[in-house]
Amino acid sequence: MVRYPVSMVVFALGFVSFVLAGAMHLPVRVPIERYAFSEKISALQDDLEAVRTVITVPRFTGSQPDRDATRDVFTRATATVGSFGRLVPVSPETEALAREVREIVARLEGLVVFGKDPGVSHEPADSPETMLQEALVSVRAMKEAEARIAREAIESERSNSRFLLFVWGGIVLLAGAGSMRIERRLHAERNRMELDYIRMQRTVRELSMLSEMMGYINSEVEPDRILESMVVRAQELVRSEAGLILLVDPLRKDISRFVSTAPVSQQLSEVWLRSGIFDEVLDGSAPVRIARSEEDRLSACPRGTRNLISVPLISENQVHGVMALLNKREGDFLQEDEDTLINYAFHAYQAIHLHAEITRMATTDGLTGLFNHRVFQERLKTEVARHVRYSRSPLSLLMVDIDHFKSINDNHGHQAGDKVLKGIAATLDRMIRGIVDVAARYGGEEFVIILPETRASDAMIVSERIREKIARDGFISDDGDRIEVTVSIGMANCPDDARDKDDLIRCADTALYWAKKNGRNRSARYESSMLT
Repeated sequence: MVRYPVSMVVFALGFVSFVLAGAMHLPVRVPIERYAFSEKISALQDDLEAVRTVITVPRFTGSQPDRDATRDVFTRATATVGSFGRLVPVSPETEALAREVREIVARLEGLVVFGKDPGVSHEPADSPETMLQEALVSVRAMKEAEARIAREAIESERSNSRFLLFVWGGIVLLAGAGSMRIERRLHAERNRMELDYIRMQRTVRELSMLSEMMGYINSEVEPDRILESMVVRAQELVRSEAGLILLVDPLRKDISRFVSTAPVSQQLSEVWLRSGIFDEVLDGSAPVRIARSEEDRLSACPRGTRNLISVPLISENQVHGVMALLNKREGDFLQEDEDTLINYAFHAYQAIHLHAEITRMATTDGLTGLFNHRVFQERLKTEVARHVRYSRSPLSLLMVDIDHFKSINDNHGHQAGDKVLKGIAATLDRMIRGIVDVAARYGGEEFVIILPETRASDAMIVSERIREKIARDGFISDDGDRIEVTVSIGMANCPDDARDKDDLIRCADTALYWAKKNGRNRSARYESSMLT
């Protein structure tokens, strides 16, 4: 396909014009009047030959010339000579010759027709034949002069035509050059617009993915499913076959959360993380691209990895983890893929982290970091419903209260009291099963622990361990004073003691009240006799 078609056509026209002007014999149109003038000269020559016949034939035959015929011949010759100046403009040379011919014809007519020369009073020195010969010579001279003038006129016309063709060719070539510049600018502008359109399409896709992601974040509360959705949409953006997200604990430098659409286990990802392939991403917040040709770097990746791109997940100016995409469907990952992924990952993870932070604030206690009272009620309702559905699954509830907490505030200050609350919350969080059990702040100095699939006897063992741990460790105030702290714990079990959520809370609270009433720093299991 010709890149500049219009310019090529214009250049071709200019080139043809130059060829015609310089290499071809251009046809030139001679005016019809000039042809008529030449024919008149030939006619005059014929008339003079007729005069010769009128003059010479009678002499050879010995007869008298026919006066009327002779007069007609001279009349035609005179008329022909007289018409020269009226046909076309003639040169001075031709005009002088024509005048000379007119005089000779007039003299010949006088001599032949009337018997005397009207131009002289005496007998002419030249004979009619001599005069006729002079006239014929003048006519031939006129014919040669006219032919020369015609040739000069034709050559002049041809030169003018050639010059015009050169000028036309130059104009056309200049127009072609201008057209090519215009087409080049148009071509560049079209390319720029196409690139802008591609970028716009990519931006629209990014915004569409982000919009879908925002909607999904607002409708989903499970963190792993949100992160998995983020990976899937990133795969669609850069057209990769698989992806994963590693969230890394900044203190322990191990994986705190793992989500993958690739056949990669979390244990393998731990090995992958320790191999150092993500160090540049985690330490310098710089993306990493590995092409198909980098076999030495790909050897550290999971089997089947053809190429890879990874970008940091950043929030609050800290790198929280890595998102990696594997195996682009066509070719290797490009710079534009990197730019797209960085932009998408930044905004999506910012939204996820913000959503997680808002969720944390809405579900946890601001001081202790444990779940708040509302979450405790929801989780206990869910666990009781699950217990009812699976009747053989026991459920236990511990209710913990700090003994003499008011005196701690009074003697050591409220800051020390807050420190005790946070310390006990940390102890509870460490001593329960993090995935299964739920610890929450019930209110004031009271805490609750939900123990799913835990019999009453096992729950009492957990209760005693917590109580002994708190009593043994104690706390140190900001002034350096040791604060002795004990707790009282009440335990109730479902289905042994209660059948629904409210009864379970009431029974555990009753057991706690009994423990505090009977000396504190003890654990008590609910019994129906405690109500009397």
